Amino acid sequence: MKDGLGSRILKLGSIGPDVRELQLILQSLGYNPGPIDGIYGHRTMNAVMRFQKDNGLTVDGIVGPETLNMIYQLYP
Repeated sequence: MKDGLGSRILKLGSIGPDVRELQLILQSLGYNPGPIDGIYGHRTMNAVMRFQKDNGLTVDGIVGPETLNMIYQLYP
């Protein structure tokens, strides 16, 4: 499933199937990204920030290389 994330930086306002994939992954890891709709809104950003905090990452709400790498490590 994570192959759908690609390598694009995802942040507030991003829209697309990769955002939907991120939302599904966050949900499966126990974070509530809000609606699984492919829109990176405030609830998705807050879920990303909680994920980042819980995993010792820079808490900026942006899914860049560091956060993406951690997702790849934790998501089966």
